[in-house]
Amino acid sequence: MEDIFFQRVSKEILLSLAGKKRKYVSEIANEIKSTYAHTFNLIKEMENLGILESIKKGRTKYIRLSSKGEMLALNIKSFNEILSGRTDKTITRVTPTIEKLIRYRESLLSMKKELQSKNISKKDRYNKARVLGRFKSLNNKLKPRNKEGRELKEEVSSLIREIEMLVGTPK
Repeated sequence: MEDIFFQRVSKEILLSLAGKKRKYVSEIANEIKSTYAHTFNLIKEMENLGILESIKKGRTKYIRLSSKGEMLALNIKSFNEILSGRTDKTITRVTPTIEKLIRYRESLLSMKKELQSKNISKKDRYNKARVLGRFKSLNNKLKPRNKEGRELKEEVSSLIREIEMLVGTPK
């Protein structure tokens, strides 16, 4: 496992995906100036470790970071910034707030997927609405201080609104 993270290409794959929601394998390979085969093999290995996730839509396969991968990407970004000699103000840290937001987003994404995939009973809708209310309350209490945190909070808020529409709860 250590072999992966001390390779230039592996780090660049994570950093490439850190700014985007999802990308094609060939898009990542072109961006980091690596061969498709090497990039594909590293992505497959990272998928097995739970760092990356693949989403298949039709014949197209997209790659995105998992919550574990996002935390790694933020840490690698911070590590690179420290090595390049930037000041502390520009360094992005994985704060407890960002960790919470990443966990909230993952939970909400799985809830959304579950709601979209099957017909659920009225009781289950009620339970999902209760859980959603708790996420909404927790999200409102968080006050991220950096740009990444604010963007994550907005993404979580957006997911909450989407799920409210699926569940049919009043705002």
